[in-house]
Order: sequence, then structure tokens, then C-alpha cells
Amino acid sequence: TALALTETLLPYCPGEVRIKWPNDVLLAGRKVAGILTELSAEGNHINHIIVGVGINANQKAGDFPPELKDSATSLRRMLKRKVNRAELLRAFLYRLEREYLTYNKSGLKSAHARLKRYSALIGERITLHSGPHLLEGRAVDIDPNGALILETHGHRLTISAGEVTVAKE
Repeated sequence: TALALTETLLPYCPGEVRIKWPNDVLLAGRKVAGILTELSAEGNHINHIIVGVGINANQKAGDFPPELKDSATSLRRMLKRKVNRAELLRAFLYRLEREYLTYNKSGLKSAHARLKRYSALIGERITLHSGPHLLEGRAVDIDPNGALILETHGHRLTISAGEVTVAKE
């Protein structure tokens, strides 16, 4: 989903779109979209996954609350013009379906290099909340299954879920 969203936004803002693992998409370092998922599973069997995507398309600077003005943006703010939301949605759904069909055939194999290329975290010092754990270190890679590789205290940890904050150095 993040790849489909990133590659949908690239034509609008080439070189500015990044994925903040695992579920945010950034434009010039500010959040422009978020992804939420809900999973129903029993053992190793997935019943269904519900994916929700929110894209800040046509918000103006004044539409964001004060606490988000510096961390969030919209396509309109970046482009200085409104975007056609129907066209944006069409392009996103097309790419999402392509990614989904490819994933069903080969998992993340064809997506792995792109996930790394668009990562906003690789090489950054981060703080990661994963369940009850608080970890600090450097994001060094994304593994072939989409997990974040965190280097901390000389060890590499594979993290499959969590909330990340980039540390201010």
C-alpha cells in the first residue's frame, strides 16, 4: 500500500516522496498520507485485511491544527494548486491493484528494492515504540519481508511493527 501510494504521488512531486516505515508517506519530510490496517487471522490463516488510506490532497496551510502545521502537508500546499481528487484516487487504486496482484504471486520480492529506495528512515537515528518496548538506534535496512532492521548497542534487531520517531541529532 505504501509503495502504491508513494508511486502515485511521485508524478506530483518527483524526488520528494518517501515512506516513513511502516505506514506514513512523506512529502519533503512532512506527512501527506497515512495508512491503517486491520487484520483478522486465526493461527497462520488470514481471514481478511482492511486497509484505510488517508491522503491530504487539497488542504491549505490554515486547515491544519497548530500542532500539525510543521509536521503535515498536502499536495495543494506543495504544488500551490488544487489537485483532482478523482484522478488521484484512480491512479492510486490502479497502482494498489498492481502491487496486490504482484504480491500475491511473489510476496515482497519485486517490491523490496523500491521499499528501500523510498525509505525515509534508512541511515537515520530513530526511537521506536514496539508494544511495551522502547528502542533507540539507527535504522539500517528493510529486510525482504518488509521488516525494519534496527542497529542498537552493536546488535541488529528485526522489527515488524511499531511507531517510529526520527531522533533530532
